[in-house]
Amino acid sequence: MKPIPYLIGLLLLSVAVFPSLASAENPPPDKGFIHTVVWCGNFVIGTRGGDLWVYVPDTGTQIRIPPTPHGNEGGSTKDATCDPVGIVSPDGEWVALEQGHCAHYSVGYVLRRNPQGALDPLPRLVSEMAWDKFFEEHPDQVPRRGRMAGITNLVESSICDLVAWEPDSSGVWFSLRGGARRNTGFYHWYFFWSTKTGMVTVPERVKLINRFAASRWSSGEQPLSQEAVAAEEQHYIFLAELEHRLDHPKRPVDVQALQREAHARLIGPDIAGPARDSPAVTGQTVRDIIDSQRAALFRASLKVGAVAPLHAQESH
Repeated sequence: MKPIPYLIGLLLLSVAVFPSLASAENPPPDKGFIHTVVWCGNFVIGTRGGDLWVYVPDTGTQIRIPPTPHGNEGGSTKDATCDPVGIVSPDGEWVALEQGHCAHYSVGYVLRRNPQGALDPLPRLVSEMAWDKFFEEHPDQVPRRGRMAGITNLVESSICDLVAWEPDSSGVWFSLRGGARRNTGFYHWYFFWSTKTGMVTVPERVKLINRFAASRWSSGEQPLSQEAVAAEEQHYIFLAELEHRLDHPKRPVDVQALQREAHARLIGPDIAGPARDSPAVTGQTVRDIIDSQRAALFRASLKVGAVAPLHAQESH
């Protein structure tokens, strides 16, 4: 289950709108026409009758977005039980979404603007491409993959979380999580989907973070190893740097300052006990800090995307 601060951020996305323009801070007011899942400088994406629609207030244009197919049994994103959550890319050309299928299963996918101004889904779910990569790196988990594309049979949950866009719109970060609540699993396994190549990659900067995704799932109140704490410091720096670049795109990132901040937050005096040579940092403590960062990062990406205009759209 996602932490409370993260859920509060996502709940801001669930307001019904029509037809006011969005602002960078808040969704448009509730007018009861369409359930908003994405808003931007000059358009809104929302659900109506089980379908996704683009609505352009300036022209009154309404364009249905075709569902993304998934699974071997004819399923699609239209069949999901929960409204999606999405963020527009900073250049207004793309929309990244996550969509739940029940409490513990969700997929991730991307829409792109076509020459007519409408938004088309990619032929494959981004989460399906990510699971390809995950099982390539974890061949022992392949038997648990299951038949449904975009999710897996990881016992109790299989979730693709939307993280944030890169400020230059070169791609979008997601993460996978899944497993059994009282058994094995993993949490915050990061991957990057590129707008230039259409491919999923796991860049070097997150490979160390991903190595400790399993301990992130199960450590709870247990102290983390020194290696895991070092990885979580890099986790903190990765998220903080991305948030800085979204909030201050023209200001250089002071990586050394972020390193000091990460060290102080994770093993500073507010966490460490008195007279400890090696402060005991629990998994839950780190998880709370990282989840708070994730919520702030999501809001930063949402704010940038909310003011990025979609280029001129034509009525259909």
